Amino acid sequence: MQVETKPVIKKKVIPPDAQFTVHWSPILPGDRFTIRQKVPSMSGIYQLFYQDPYKKLVLIDMDIAWYGGLRANLRDFSDPDKERDPKIKEILESKKLFCRYTLSESFRDLTDVLSLLAMEEFENWEEFETTGRYEHIFLIEDSPNKIVTI
Repeated sequence: MQVETKPVIKKKVIPPDAQFTVHWSPILPGDRFTIRQKVPSMSGIYQLFYQDPYKKLVLIDMDIAWYGGLRANLRDFSDPDKERDPKIKEILESKKLFCRYTLSESFRDLTDVLSLLAMEEFENWEEFETTGRYEHIFLIEDSPNKIVTI
């Protein structure tokens, strides 16, 4: 029997270190109707994927949604009419999109978690650094779809 876990970030601090456990939502279709119905208007981290010809999910965006919440941020980023990068716009128009998210009410926690996820996923990631609150940060991912970044 599988236990249902809410898609939230949990933190355990043992000074000077911290351990974050990221419980992801299930993978959802990335269309605007599903996003409007199933994604909350709360702060968190989202990941947006497209499906390649081999049915593999390819990450195209990952970010913190603070102002406006996850729903608004995901709807905006997945809308090809609002995208300026021609390569991303073509993906948004032609590929099947999927998304997932996790919730947190702490911007500092979101920053620490996103920086670790992004450093693992993207080479030369410099947009986010950790907050510097902890000497070491450990990250555990829990995904109902068994898709993890780290």
